[in-house]
Amino acid sequence: MQMKIKKTGKIIIIFYVFLAISVIIFLLNNEILLDQPKNKSEIGSDLLHSCSYWELLTSACEWQSSSESWSILPSPISELENTRNVFHHKEEAFLIMTDVKNYPKILPKNIVSVNIINRVDNTVLAEYELIEHGIRTKLLAEHTMYPYDKHILEIMDGDAKGTKLIQDFTTVECNESVGKCTQIASRVELNLGGILAPFGFLPKLNLDHAFNTIITSFEMYMDTYENGTKKIIDDLYREILLRPADAEAFEYWGSLLESEEITNLELRKAILKSQEAIALKRYNSENIVLIYDVFNMVYEMSGPYYEDGMLFFDPRIDQNEFKKMVEKNKYRLNIEEITVDELRLELEQLKENGIDFLVDDLESVQEQFLDWQKRFVDKTHDFCYYCKWGPPHDQYWHG
Repeated sequence: MQMKIKKTGKIIIIFYVFLAISVIIFLLNNEILLDQPKNKSEIGSDLLHSCSYWELLTSACEWQSSSESWSILPSPISELENTRNVFHHKEEAFLIMTDVKNYPKILPKNIVSVNIINRVDNTVLAEYELIEHGIRTKLLAEHTMYPYDKHILEIMDGDAKGTKLIQDFTTVECNESVGKCTQIASRVELNLGGILAPFGFLPKLNLDHAFNTIITSFEMYMDTYENGTKKIIDDLYREILLRPADAEAFEYWGSLLESEEITNLELRKAILKSQEAIALKRYNSENIVLIYDVFNMVYEMSGPYYEDGMLFFDPRIDQNEFKKMVEKNKYRLNIEEITVDELRLELEQLKENGIDFLVDDLESVQEQFLDWQKRFVDKTHDFCYYCKWGPPHDQYWHG
């Protein structure tokens, strides 16, 4: 089985928008961390007027002196950088972290929803609804994707318009025990104005911390989701194929599960239909015996009947038609398309419709049937049935 990462439209979904908007989210959730002057004399004895610190930060007010005008603010932060190694294949990390529908799961307190407005080639325009302290706001972002190497995000409206996120994905050597992993180099170019302007004056340490916190949230989700996916696949392989799943299985089925191209139930049925699973069940007589039992119950017949390792049929049964019915339903039971109860209902419907699986000329088998009944049903005669009538035609049915 060879894993083929599918370069579908899912690859060009929003990627890592939380890194760009994390600055906004973090700042909405924290106070402005600037040292307030202890008294006005520290600023100037001939101060014209005083201002609140929010007014200062939003330039709604200025501290002024009769001798000079001067600023108490440092230069705003215009760029943030972060480099992180994750223990996942580059394609795998990219696919998991570009699945926009999971963003509200990963950051449920901050991201309410994501709405894809337009998608053209590798460019996506999306609207994010954010929430903080009960206040909801929307943000428009454009994303350009270069699978599986690069992603560029730009905020298209509001007071953060022009803010960009640039990310590069590179496969690197981690260490001997882990081997290869993926390095994600992220850079945010801040362009904050209006009510968001003060956020650029936060201590860089705080912004870096917010940056790292968001990345860690996604990395933890990636680990949890991947481990959960691997467990689902491995459990099914052990149950159906009687062996643990291998690396190719994790890679192939994992990518399909993570991109939600298949459900857990569809994965189960796909494995059940595999050649390996069918081969294992080919010589498993359990489902065949179940079919015999259901058939005998519905049609009130005593047979087929095993004796001395051979299968004997009620002579009235049309073995060709019966064999077709058994083969069809054995496969359906193997792949769990039907249950035993559903099979019983189907046979009851066939019986009601006049399908009895009996030979057309019952008189031709009447003598053989009477001997069959004495030998296998009534147990009143111990003669060698197959010595008189010959061995059964389909001895392989017992396997």
